[in-house]
Amino acid sequence: LLQAINDGEISLVYQPIWDNRLGRVAKLEALARWQHPELGAVSPVDFIPLAEQSGLIQILGEQLLEQACRDLRRLHDAGYDWLQVSVNRSTLEFNTLSADGHEWLSVLAKYQLPPGQLIFEITESIFMDGHEEHLCRIQALRDAGCQIAIDDFGTGFSALNYLRLYPMDLVKIDRSFVQQIPLHTQDRLLLQGLISIVHNLGMQLVVEGVEREEQQAFICEQGCSFTQGYLFSRPLAWPDLLSYLQQHHPSEITSHSERVGSSVLI
Repeated sequence: LLQAINDGEISLVYQPIWDNRLGRVAKLEALARWQHPELGAVSPVDFIPLAEQSGLIQILGEQLLEQACRDLRRLHDAGYDWLQVSVNRSTLEFNTLSADGHEWLSVLAKYQLPPGQLIFEITESIFMDGHEEHLCRIQALRDAGCQIAIDDFGTGFSALNYLRLYPMDLVKIDRSFVQQIPLHTQDRLLLQGLISIVHNLGMQLVVEGVEREEQQAFICEQGCSFTQGYLFSRPLAWPDLLSYLQQHHPSEITSHSERVGSSVLI
């Protein structure tokens, strides 16, 4: 794993998050992928826990945050300056972050990115201990302009309590709540309740794992602003991401290319 990190075998792909109100891509979730020269694709389900257990998650996380900010800078320069990128942060990474969050914020400053264009995704497990310390870190990042998202919402034991105690900007509802809608009555009612709670707390919401048109139609009926899933796109490597954005938003990139030249995406 250390060799893979040093050799740059672990890189990012990006899954679009769709804005249901504006009808365009609004955000991208950065997802780590390991392409081993002999083993082929190694699942993050396998190598992320290994990175945490071996103490390599810090160096890997720093490398991936750097790549995410670099790619976001390139996208903004290409005319997609409304796009946000969501980056997953493990509990171990968050635990060692300074109270003012300067380690992460400095990477944003390096690429001259507005802090509001980066979303830090955390899971409910981060709140199991160190409440006051975590609250300080979250508040520092938000004060700087970054957004905080809680991932896989609803899969923990005290999810609603966390929403009450911690200042979040974005809640991502786990795909397990979506798979059986709209046909399964209990799942449908549960998802409606979750969406209502998040909206009433004044937070934005992303429903993950949407794969079918009837799921998307139901979610839009509930007034949910953002959707993520295979219905819109699988996670995309950099060249495929550019093609996807050009296909769905040709006017933006065309106008910008006319100003700065066609080499902007290279």
